[in-house]
Amino acid sequence: MTRRALAPVLLLVGALALVAAYLPLLSVLGGGRDDLIWIAQASAASDQGWHWALWDKQFVGYRPVCGLSFWLSSLVVGPDHWLYRATDLALLVGLVFGIDAAVRALQPTGRRWEAALCGLLALAHPATSMIAAFSARRSYTLGLLLGTLATASITRPGAAAWVGATLLAILALLSNEGAAPLVACLPVAAWLARPDRDTVVRAGGALGVAVLTVALLRRVVMGDTVGIPEIVDRRDALHDLVQALVGSSGSAWTAAAGGSFLALRLVPGQVRAGRGAAAWATAWVLADLALVFGMSTFEDRMAFLVSVPVAVVLGSTAGWLVTRWREGFGPLEAAGAVGLLGALAPLVAFSGSIHGAGTHQVRKWSRMTALVEDVASGLGTLPEGALAYLVVPGAGEDRDPLKVTAWVAAIERDRGRHAVPWVLYDPKLPPPRLGADGLVLQHGVAVRVSKNAERQGTGLSMNPGQLSVWGELAPRTLPWPSGEHAWVYVHADRALSEVR
Repeated sequence: MTRRALAPVLLLVGALALVAAYLPLLSVLGGGRDDLIWIAQASAASDQGWHWALWDKQFVGYRPVCGLSFWLSSLVVGPDHWLYRATDLALLVGLVFGIDAAVRALQPTGRRWEAALCGLLALAHPATSMIAAFSARRSYTLGLLLGTLATASITRPGAAAWVGATLLAILALLSNEGAAPLVACLPVAAWLARPDRDTVVRAGGALGVAVLTVALLRRVVMGDTVGIPEIVDRRDALHDLVQALVGSSGSAWTAAAGGSFLALRLVPGQVRAGRGAAAWATAWVLADLALVFGMSTFEDRMAFLVSVPVAVVLGSTAGWLVTRWREGFGPLEAAGAVGLLGALAPLVAFSGSIHGAGTHQVRKWSRMTALVEDVASGLGTLPEGALAYLVVPGAGEDRDPLKVTAWVAAIERDRGRHAVPWVLYDPKLPPPRLGADGLVLQHGVAVRVSKNAERQGTGLSMNPGQLSVWGELAPRTLPWPSGEHAWVYVHADRALSEVR
């Protein structure tokens, strides 16, 4: 095998080694409510699944490319969770190759390992664990993967490359709005690869077509063209962002100072040497910061959007310093090496790829997965179209009393049945029991009781407001829900009772 053919194989091995820490996620359901909504709403078993995935608002935006990925997973394996998780991890590996392609396009004379290092640093970054642990956040990975491929394409001559870059940019923006800063940097990437007016105009045209196409689709589907929350004063956003990027406030400012030094002092020298990757990534970081500071709230997952270009700056600069070291270090390069080490130290200290999946709450999610599968098995004898009310543990360490019942509801919906939460009890207290006339609430049991279980039975409900507050109830019998033929499943007894 030639060295040229061996390079992508070695890159794949490196990416798989870093993603191995997340493999325990393959055996558990998603840890967030948003995971459930994507899987349930984009289900191939539902008549509305295709429409919701491609032609409806998803959360705060319009993300049909992500919706399509969930619909295809459902089409292949139904509500089972392994393929959803495998897709999440495969997209992260794909992002490594997308970064590698973009960096090589921007500095074709650079060493092959430099581009690979940029991608691997992005995967090893602590912020990646905020994305890998939740299937709903694959939209971020999709957007950046397609955006980096668009960047690699726009640097090439020819009409086919222009069309490819334009289509990839459109798909990136339709994956997640967080890809907008990356797509906005297409003219920057084109100029760095070939600094002439025609190249920049050509890239600007691709950007304009992409933005106008997505704006038109958003107007038709959502009724707006932007969908970005109002701009507010976020004086603490910088600290929040840096802390999320490195995982610890103690080393946050050290890493930020090192990274800033690299961007301001060493990037210009790389541009003069024909190495455009660091300059492109710096422009991308600045565009990301504008997006982050323009949001009304800061979410930790936004750090992932910034961590990827930061990794490119670090990886490209590391390659530059190796080159300069062979030629002889000056004071600027020596200070840059110290800054690089300061910026890389938190990656090693807090990387999920290094420290394993224990940081991703896999143990808690494994318990939840076991409970979901147990309840789903208990409902296995119900006929199609049946309505089942669930009496299950819903508090304790999981903190979200709707999470378990919502997952069961999604699975049962794919099987043509309705399952809705009725009573959720604290698993640390004596559980409710089946009685002749209803559910017997034992002494001291703390429960949530659905206020309108019948209406919830018409479909999947996720609104916690439809459940009463936690309260200590005296021993009494809670009558069975009335109004329609249904079943009640009590997890404590592993019992399914028919109610008329």
